[in-house]
Amino acid sequence: MQVKASLEKEIDRLLKDGVTADEVKKAIAYSIGEHEIGLQTRSGTVLEYARSIYGGEGVQGFGNYARFIRGVTPEQVQKTAEAYFKPQASRVAILRGAKK
Repeated sequence: MQVKASLEKEIDRLLKDGVTADEVKKAIAYSIGEHEIGLQTRSGTVLEYARSIYGGEGVQGFGNYARFIRGVTPEQVQKTAEAYFKPQASRVAILRGAKK
């Protein structure tokens, strides 16, 4: 249960203190980099076109990911955390692999 306690501690910190502008900046850089790496495969490119089209942006939305991600603010992260990380709604599931 160390993992559970560690996750709860980090979620509590996030809800109480939010994130810093530096944390968001690093997360943005990481996210954009991962996205660009994903586009190096044919399937990644196809999935990005599909996301753009089915997300309502059309084909022209294909190149908008980095612009949208760069617009994320610490305040938006805080509001999202408050909306989704509700301690009273948390559940625990323990998964174990099969014994060999």
